Amino acid sequence: MKPVLAFILILATFVPLKLKMEAACDRIVPGALSIDLREQIGQSAFIAVLGGFRSVMADLLFIDAYSAWERTDWTYLLLRLRQATELQPRAILFWEMAGWHMAWNAGTAAMEDDSKSPAARRRLQHDYLELGEDFLVRGIAYNPEKPQLYEALARLYRDKFHDHVRAAENFLPARGKGAPPAFAKPIAGHGRAPENSCERKNYSLMRFAIFSDIHSNLEALEAVLSDARERHCTHFVCLGDVVGYNANPRECVEIVRDLDCPTVKGNHDEQASQPEASGDFNEMPERAMTWTRAQLSEEDRAWLRDLRLQRQVRDFTIVHATLDTPAQWGYVFRDLDAAASFTYQHTAVCFFGHTHIQCAFIRDERARRTQQEQIHVEFGKKYFVNAGSVGQPRDGDWRAAYCIYHADENLIEQRRVRYAIDKARKKIIAAGLPRLLADRLALGR
Repeated sequence: MKPVLAFILILATFVPLKLKMEAACDRIVPGALSIDLREQIGQSAFIAVLGGFRSVMADLLFIDAYSAWERTDWTYLLLRLRQATELQPRAILFWEMAGWHMAWNAGTAAMEDDSKSPAARRRLQHDYLELGEDFLVRGIAYNPEKPQLYEALARLYRDKFHDHVRAAENFLPARGKGAPPAFAKPIAGHGRAPENSCERKNYSLMRFAIFSDIHSNLEALEAVLSDARERHCTHFVCLGDVVGYNANPRECVEIVRDLDCPTVKGNHDEQASQPEASGDFNEMPERAMTWTRAQLSEEDRAWLRDLRLQRQVRDFTIVHATLDTPAQWGYVFRDLDAAASFTYQHTAVCFFGHTHIQCAFIRDERARRTQQEQIHVEFGKKYFVNAGSVGQPRDGDWRAAYCIYHADENLIEQRRVRYAIDKARKKIIAAGLPRLLADRLALGR
């Protein structure tokens, strides 16, 4: 008798949830979804909740949504995003990416659909923009303390609806809830700014300074950060290998840690966080690593140890080495090497380092390597971009390398910066590190 009563209780609890989700589909997209499609949404949620696998099911649905995006199957993509966000309403990434896919990807595809009239394309794009807005508004309702969703909604109002008043209204709570000060400051009061004012121009910027392989080169790091700030970068991202080789590991760790920016772990960071040598390095880098460990505090080592191997930042991914096996520290030099990472790349753009060579791999019909100072991110393609090395370039150019991602313009800019290289070399020699490490800085090898 008890099992029967338990089953009835479960049905009484979760069947209304299933019906609620089906009704919600009709409210959100009136008449656009068939009865069968609404029924699938309700059944999927019911099964997931009934089985107690909400998180697992949501992750699987989100992966399936990515496949739908690659196929440009926007109806199926909408279905999967609805299911994933209903199952995991506290997952910020799901809401943010759902808004992005609808407003930017589906909306852009609608405007490029030559089979429809211009008026029909505009109507369809507007429908997708409203779907993106709905995702973000509902995400904020579930997660009112998260600045990322306010910022994503503000960018949608600014860039797609061209409603600068509502954009400013959402940028301001994002600022108050932890948005980076360099980004928040220019947008305050934007809704009142004249069309051609400096405030409005600054407001339109969203620039990520992305740098990698600092390798304890303080002079190079300071030069890169100075250059990035001169170019009004609003965010910073570090791709790992903060330490190793050069003479200022402690100072470089402190600077990157104080930036409080998204950072992933490199192989030198991992080695420095260990109590002793693992045998993975050759003689010269191991000598430098032994010296580096002695310079770092336990707090420094703990910070390096706790870094993740890869992560998503807004609408792009970051990793030090490869996406397919990030903990094995493989090198990506050839098209075939990049193809393996493209398989695991779920965003249009991914930034990586490790090789100390600026370049990019683009996947359309196939994976191909390119050397361009400016890369325009095109819809439907994937980009695996190496930011080069700040502290020890190996492409024959001694200048510090990094890149700027102009997110709102879909533009990646590869940059080189001069720094006080003689000072950095003298520090290496004074510290008793191998002299070859000082010599190779001047050669860019």
